[in-house]
Amino acid sequence: MLAALDLRWCDNDFGRAYLEPLLTRDPAELPWLVAEAIRVQRLSGADTLPARRESSARLRSQVSDFDERVEQQARSDDPFRRRVGEVARAVMSGQPVASLWH
Repeated sequence: MLAALDLRWCDNDFGRAYLEPLLTRDPAELPWLVAEAIRVQRLSGADTLPARRESSARLRSQVSDFDERVEQQARSDDPFRRRVGEVARAVMSGQPVASLWH
């Protein structure tokens, strides 16, 4: 609920204050963070790269196998999970979001 309110008012931080704790418990929930980072940048034009880098560093320090969990999604047999993993890898590594999710 708090994440939704944060996103509704579009503070250009893509709800990460609420989504990061969710991801430390279950990195499989990464689609939420990825989708919101992309959505905020597309709708507002705000550059989410600095915040994405900060979130990525924080998640990597709190979840020892975070990168491996992202890679597991990118290798998933499920097409949606695989695409999310691929996009997450790009988003979390700092690639531009403009062309990542169609």
